[in-house]
Amino acid sequence: MTDQATVLALADDHPLRLFLGADPALLLRWPSQCSALPREAGAGSILVVVEAGNVPERSLAQFLGDCCRALRSDGRIAVLLEGRAHRLLAGSLARLRAQLRGRDRGAGHLAPGGARGTSPPALRSVVAALRGSGCRDIAIHSVAPSLADPHEIRPRVGRAGWFAPAWLVTAGRGDARAAHRLDAIVAAVDRSVAGGAPAARGSWQRVANSSRGKSLALATSGDTGFVIHLPRWPVAQADEAEAHRLLHDLQANPRVAARVPRPLAAGTIGGQPFYAETRLEGIPLGAELSRNGSRAAQLAWLREAGAFLRALNPDLPQRAAAPLSAGAAGADIQAMLDRMLAQISDSGLREATRSLFEASLEGASSRIGLVHGDFATNNIFVANGAISGVIDWEAARRAGPPALDAFNYLDGVRRCCNPGLTIVETIPTLADGEWPVGEELDFLRGFFDYCGIDFRFRKGFALLYFLFHVGPQLRFAASEQGPKRRMEQVLRQVLRRA
Repeated sequence: MTDQATVLALADDHPLRLFLGADPALLLRWPSQCSALPREAGAGSILVVVEAGNVPERSLAQFLGDCCRALRSDGRIAVLLEGRAHRLLAGSLARLRAQLRGRDRGAGHLAPGGARGTSPPALRSVVAALRGSGCRDIAIHSVAPSLADPHEIRPRVGRAGWFAPAWLVTAGRGDARAAHRLDAIVAAVDRSVAGGAPAARGSWQRVANSSRGKSLALATSGDTGFVIHLPRWPVAQADEAEAHRLLHDLQANPRVAARVPRPLAAGTIGGQPFYAETRLEGIPLGAELSRNGSRAAQLAWLREAGAFLRALNPDLPQRAAAPLSAGAAGADIQAMLDRMLAQISDSGLREATRSLFEASLEGASSRIGLVHGDFATNNIFVANGAISGVIDWEAARRAGPPALDAFNYLDGVRRCCNPGLTIVETIPTLADGEWPVGEELDFLRGFFDYCGIDFRFRKGFALLYFLFHVGPQLRFAASEQGPKRRMEQVLRQVLRRA
């Protein structure tokens, strides 16, 4: 049995903090922590995770009642539990697959994971327990892909979504009806959209939680759709704040103002920073290419991409080319290179990489301008045969070589139209001159001229594009090894072909 000393504070960067209220916030698990409750009513928020287990000391209804009584008068509670219908469906499919394979060994008596376990509580029993404890403002949300990974959260509408992998039920204590953080943020943006006048309550339709310290909410206010960026880590907050300022500045560029999100509001509520912007029309270019990825279509979108990149930096030809070893761009490049080298444990690979970059970029110069930083098919929206918008400006640089966006586009389209390819194949090909589409090489050469770059430095700028691509990801190297592993694979391939 867990005692009261083991009550855990819910991490500040936990994605479900968006659905809770004021601090302090506690994390409790039922039935393993049936006795882990505060001694006095004083918790601002409590997240209860319902797990399968042995017969508990106290029923879930009793436990939730005790949790509600432990909340402050303005406190909130959230209950996360597995979807019973989804569990039953998953178990039935698992048994059917086993039967079809002729390996059914009594799976009908097992939980989907193959081990005996209790069935999760019914959703209606959780709602009834909260209502019986005096909670108000009860709301039900579907969670996917699983209870352990709440990547996507949506409000349940009517009885739709009975087969959700998990449920998140939220409620407020007594009659306080204090809004959870997300509702409060949506309401603040709603007021901003209405110009400060009383407005119909805004509503949110979807929250996506990234493992890299940010969440994204899609919401509406009347006929206006908007996106709310919700950074949970300091590094993500710095990125989002700068992106919000940049979007504001881009409204002064008439060539792109209608094709970038318009900032609506920014602030902090309940300790959660938020940055809201308009939602753009269209579908991702990647989806369009999946529907029609013909050579003619690719070339048409190539022309559109080139026109947008020129519009992003319309006065670039009037600027003088600057050496990449100087100024803000040079300092940025050196900082990212140092960050990448610090992640390479193999000293031989580290020194070979340093030498490769130095040799490939020695004497290189470029006109310096705005770089989107992730100009790929998932961030380019299209409609009616044209680019309707470009989103996700968190990786943008105000002072960088704009040619990096051209590399980014070619790389993204190549991988989108050839799903088996990864950057382990495309980056070396971009660098060594064997790119398979002649028209795309002509596009790259023309954009090099626009940026004042000698095409002989193509390999160096391909390496720079890779550095700008992987550099921001390496800030999360402590939490995920994928970017570091791909980085080393790419570098070994480029060095092998050098």
